[in-house]
Amino acid sequence: MRKLAPFFVCVMLAAPAVAAAVALDVDQGRHGAAAAEEYTDNRIAQRGCKSLADAVAQVRRQHDVQRIISAKTDRRGNREVHRIKFMTRDGTVKTESIQGCRLD
Repeated sequence: MRKLAPFFVCVMLAAPAVAAAVALDVDQGRHGAAAAEEYTDNRIAQRGCKSLADAVAQVRRQHDVQRIISAKTDRRGNREVHRIKFMTRDGTVKTESIQGCRLD
């Protein structure tokens, strides 16, 4: 029990700070992952990069897509590449690679 006492003291001292940070996010209408996603989306938009959602929309516009099978982002060197696997209306499965952001 003596070994755990410093841990509990730290937890009790940190609790008000954590509660304040959570309250701030709630007041601003953001929650954990949503706040991080919003931050990432804003950075992408500022840099003129294509998000994964933009890449999927582009594939839908350019091809006769019946169904998106998968969509993921890979890192190649200092670049992001969005890979979208889809099925056309005639049943052919294709994969399209679209350049995303340059990572600095």
